[in-house]
Amino acid sequence: MEVLDDDLPQFGRDLSPDYGTTGDNFSFVVEVTDNVGVSEVWVEYWYEDEEQQRVLVLERSKGEVWRGEVRVEDTLKRLFYMFHARDHSGNEMKTPIKEVTIIDDDMPEILDDMTENVTGTGNRVDFAVKVVDNVGIREVRLLYWQSGKDLKNLTMERISETSWRLTVTSKKDSLLPIRYYYQVEDIAGNLLITRAALIRVYDDDPPEVISEEVSEATTGDNCSFTVNVVDNIVVRGVNVQYWFDIWISLGVSQNVSMGGAGEEYSCEIRVPARASRLYYRYFAYDEEGNIAGTPVFEKAVRDNDPPVIQWVEAKGVEDKLTLRVGVEDNIGVLRVYLEYYYEGRKAGEEDFMERNGVWETKIALRGERVEYVIYCEDTSGNVNQTRSVWKKPETSKTIYYVVGILVIMAFIGLMYFLMRKGRIPPPSPLKVFRRREGREESLDNMDVIRDGKSG
Repeated sequence: MEVLDDDLPQFGRDLSPDYGTTGDNFSFVVEVTDNVGVSEVWVEYWYEDEEQQRVLVLERSKGEVWRGEVRVEDTLKRLFYMFHARDHSGNEMKTPIKEVTIIDDDMPEILDDMTENVTGTGNRVDFAVKVVDNVGIREVRLLYWQSGKDLKNLTMERISETSWRLTVTSKKDSLLPIRYYYQVEDIAGNLLITRAALIRVYDDDPPEVISEEVSEATTGDNCSFTVNVVDNIVVRGVNVQYWFDIWISLGVSQNVSMGGAGEEYSCEIRVPARASRLYYRYFAYDEEGNIAGTPVFEKAVRDNDPPVIQWVEAKGVEDKLTLRVGVEDNIGVLRVYLEYYYEGRKAGEEDFMERNGVWETKIALRGERVEYVIYCEDTSGNVNQTRSVWKKPETSKTIYYVVGILVIMAFIGLMYFLMRKGRIPPPSPLKVFRRREGREESLDNMDVIRDGKSG
């Protein structure tokens, strides 16, 4: 008589873990017994929302324990499974469906930090990073500071599945480096904090000329430049380059260092006597060698130097008075003219004509005296003048007296010279006689004196 086995396999304890972790192995472990012996045990499993089940055949581990392992996928979906068992008689048995929680314990990963490690003052700084995670990134935060008290915590913008970006601006007035790190959090709450990185900051901002002023430029005088300059870090120096219209053909200019401190710088130059236009521009530079140059400015030079009257010559011939004048001006003489007066009354005006650098004119002579004023005007309107009087020469009695005296003195001198040479005898001594009682007597000097006193 054949005995049929109709007893189903029996499941004992389910020794599988209650949860699985992403990327790790999950062990399906179950106890199975049967009256005639278990021939096969397998597990049917699937993740939440999956329509197709997967099958894993278990192996006998020890005694009544059957075991099999699968790798947990990178997902947070729940894992469902149930065991199946078959004995040697073909009887099959299965367990109820069991649910397993999947936990993500894998940290996000930085693939590449594409942020530049150097930037300029006041410049855009583009932070760019590529991040991956097994289950997905929730957010990436940037934490950065340029000094110890200005920590900023900002959320970065997702550009693609893995790329995140954020643009900030470095401080304009600081050369301190920018330090930063990332905080990357996945959707499971795993938080990755990177090590701090450093961005070196250099000064690439040139100084800025805020305002400038130039005093009035006049020929032959000093002219001053004043300029206000600022820099994000510090101004090292300011120069002014200048030239005049009379230098252009020579290709000449001057570059002068301006003195000052803080924001104001100034200097003084000498304006040439013949200049009419001033051209100039400023150059300012900082400690890093950044240079700022202004456009070329232009300023008119005012001629305030009147013509110079070097000499005047007046010569009267018959009924004409000829006047000749030597005049010089730094820019150019426009006109020389004359006002003249007879007996204190204005008689007229007369323009001079220029010939070979000498200005000349003629007027009629009336009387013995002419008063005149010579005016010299340059092309800028500056006027100089000189006033004088011409008198007709006179032959006076004084001249005759002087000539007579000179002739007498010459004659006496000649006689003395001839006497010294012995050519003319000296004169006899002077004798004085007096008549007394009908006869003459010779008197010496004393007698004459006594007689004179006696009367």
